[in-house]
Amino acid sequence: MKLRLLAATSLLTALSCGPSNAPWSYRRPTVASGDILLETPEFTVAAGAEITMCTYTAMDATSDVITRELRNYQGPGGHHVVLFYTTARQTPGVHECSEDEMSNWRFIGGGQESQESALTLPPGIGIKIPAGAQLVLQSHYLNTTGSAQRVRDALVIHRAAEGEVQNVVDSFNIYDPDLSIPPRSSYGRTLECAVEQDMKIVSVLGHTHTMGERVRLSIINGAGAERMIYNEAGGDRLQFSPPAYTFTENGGIALQRGDRFRLICDWMNTSNNTLEPPAEMCAALLYYYPANGALLCQNVVATRGGAAVADGGAEAGDAGPVGNRGCTTPAGPEEQCVRTCHRGNERGVGRFCTAGGGQCGGLNAFVCTADVDPGGPTFCTKPCTMDSQCGSGAVCTGDERGRGCVPVECAGPDGDAGVDGSVDASATMDASAG
Repeated sequence: MKLRLLAATSLLTALSCGPSNAPWSYRRPTVASGDILLETPEFTVAAGAEITMCTYTAMDATSDVITRELRNYQGPGGHHVVLFYTTARQTPGVHECSEDEMSNWRFIGGGQESQESALTLPPGIGIKIPAGAQLVLQSHYLNTTGSAQRVRDALVIHRAAEGEVQNVVDSFNIYDPDLSIPPRSSYGRTLECAVEQDMKIVSVLGHTHTMGERVRLSIINGAGAERMIYNEAGGDRLQFSPPAYTFTENGGIALQRGDRFRLICDWMNTSNNTLEPPAEMCAALLYYYPANGALLCQNVVATRGGAAVADGGAEAGDAGPVGNRGCTTPAGPEEQCVRTCHRGNERGVGRFCTAGGGQCGGLNAFVCTADVDPGGPTFCTKPCTMDSQCGSGAVCTGDERGRGCVPVECAGPDGDAGVDGSVDASATMDASAG
């Protein structure tokens, strides 16, 4: 069984992050006339490492640049490359990012995975890079292989044609700087932010890290009526590739002075550590117009939970904090480690699934093993580098080909416990959240 699980986790890594050990060499992307190509130097991602690298480019905008579209290109294990600009200039070059330096940046756009659109704004909408700004690339990598990877990133700025953009947007960032999630607990925070000018919202994305359960953003008008505009389940998806909603009807969602945003983030901390930024986050990034500078709100109005959830406690529910729950009788001697009654843990790892059945859709554990390895136990899983990413009752197991989350019942006594058993406290802010 162990060999089949290793094969499944290897295939899972290939599906989620591209071929891990395939020969790779950097290919400079094609650049159309008028477009701007930005490139990082080559850098190394160590085996099993997660890093975020910052490249201060030598390219300065000599005049305002208006763009509606960015495209990004990454090496194996790339999760995003994001474009910022700054007036706090640095010598061109690449280094591992620090949170302090990012406070001086202005967000332009970014996207997940390699060779995908990093930004596409609605027709008639663009974002401006001002003359004299230094352009900065932030590259995030997760190397799930057993060998170091040499990589290089590129990003292409597609310059909008004259007359193509009628409205210029800027960013509105809602961010919780002070959350502190106790170990082994459920927790939630609510922020409310006043709208101080009439505006239209054209897009929004939410952001937590892997312990996040859900992000919701709503608009409350002056009469108290509430409209939900963003509602997404959390986990790796909201950390590495948060879904972005775009609003094109009537030029975007209209807000009036006196309206307010309400951002709600919820977590299930299955680790033994207190989680604070940047190990965990709660943020929403919106594009709005007419542009009036980058806006930031950090107004927390409510905190929920924080009490530890005991193993097997009723508060956890059937998919609660520990183990592969849902079955009321023990497995028989001939039954597989995951049965049809299993509902998985708080991240969905271990939920019973069938090939093409869709049981893992919308879960943090988004892949069914039956879709990548039909012969073994069939359950919902996801790529990982450490046990804490898998939730309770599961471990991160695999080999040099890649790792995936496996219920402890399936891993057996010799199951690989992953890189470590704790949250990666060195994680930096995901740039896609601003």
